[in-house]
Amino acid sequence: MPVSGRRYKALQQQHELDAAELETVRAELAETLQRLDSSRKLVTTLMHSPATTAEQRLRAELRRSEEARQALDVRITVLQAANEGAYREAYELAKDARGVRA
Repeated sequence: MPVSGRRYKALQQQHELDAAELETVRAELAETLQRLDSSRKLVTTLMHSPATTAEQRLRAELRRSEEARQALDVRITVLQAANEGAYREAYELAKDARGVRA
């Protein structure tokens, strides 16, 4: 399909801009893939290396800490429920007291 000279020039400029943008995206992709490969190698190395005694102690402490956090979470939930119950009860008592005074 024939195009005018101006249209051809505009298409050529757009092609150059698109090509430059494509090169930028390719460079970013290459950098991202390189970081991903480095991260993957690090994770693989850490997963397959034997844990030191300090790491084992740290993992055990982390497990205990998580178990304690879960226990506290349950306790907080129970206390919040009790607090809400006490609040409702106090509200009802205050409402009844106002009715007696009136």
